[in-house]
Amino acid sequence: MRYIIGVDEAGYGPNLGPLVIAATAWEILDPQLGLHELDLYAALAKGVTTESCRAGTGSRPADARLWIADSKQVYQSGKGLDQLERGVLSCLRCLDQHCETWQELCQVLAPGDLAKGDLAKWYGGYACSLPAATTSEHLEASADLLANVTRDAGVRLKAISCRIIFAEEFNQLVQQCGTKGVVLSEASVNLVAGLIDQLTEATTVDQEAEKTLVGQCHSGNAAMFAANEPRNEKQATSRNNPSKFAVYCDKHGGRNKYAALLQNVFDDCFPRILAESGNLSAYDCVSREQEIRFRFEVKGERHLPVALASMNAKYVRETVMRAFNAYWQEKIPALKATAGYPVDAKRFLAEISTEMKLHGIAKDKIWRIR
Repeated sequence: MRYIIGVDEAGYGPNLGPLVIAATAWEILDPQLGLHELDLYAALAKGVTTESCRAGTGSRPADARLWIADSKQVYQSGKGLDQLERGVLSCLRCLDQHCETWQELCQVLAPGDLAKGDLAKWYGGYACSLPAATTSEHLEASADLLANVTRDAGVRLKAISCRIIFAEEFNQLVQQCGTKGVVLSEASVNLVAGLIDQLTEATTVDQEAEKTLVGQCHSGNAAMFAANEPRNEKQATSRNNPSKFAVYCDKHGGRNKYAALLQNVFDDCFPRILAESGNLSAYDCVSREQEIRFRFEVKGERHLPVALASMNAKYVRETVMRAFNAYWQEKIPALKATAGYPVDAKRFLAEISTEMKLHGIAKDKIWRIR
């Protein structure tokens, strides 16, 4: 099996709110399509665009294509969440995930992360129904179009996954790792590793089910043989047909060297360096069961899987920040909401300081040290 994975983050710079890292995985079904040469923007041009789409006012959008680009293009604070939301939730519907609340969204994309730390518990009761800015009819129209376009193109969206790192955990990780740049890199690569494990496991299950089905079609005994095949024979099959992955990541600040990190996470392979420069760092990580090529690029969002990851990370962070702001505005009605970025974050922190003391909330539980 062959997959393209894109990874990006949202919330690296702010002092308030979580750092969110997202990954999207696309399966290449058509054997004629090249794994490392495929441009998903070109392949899916009938269903996606790099420019804004007209939303429309009726039950169907005027343009059902999805605007998939760097989240900084798709969403700007104060200019509406609808295009970002339509892109994220329509893609989730293609995965048969219909998230109706922000908690459900977080649980689907980042199982367990919302339950970490006291802060998540404080505003976990915030009620925000989804979609918040678009309509279910628009989501269905875009999801149907994308499903048809991907099928015709010989690809399919296979998975979306996130890592939500709230302030308390973020601070602990920075103290352990030394810098927030290392935290970002390690969390990103570990997210990819977990996603690859899930995809590989799902592929193995599918292959075993297919073998069992074929055996049942040919003879009653063959199905039993397939089900009881020795583990070493299954591993041999995996080695003969390793899953292949092309992983695209936006570069992490000024970092150029990732080989040691990759070897630490993928300990069954020795990364081969293809390039290490200011614009691109690339590596091949090959084991008996997997062939993975990592590309850490400047402006990595030019690849559709990275752009969609950027949008998912941004959307999750925005929904979390809405809950965060609502929690404090309930206690201080005149409080102006914050996006969490350094200058305004200091204003926000000063205005909630009295309430923090009143409720015994330590600064390091909401304020990121880097």
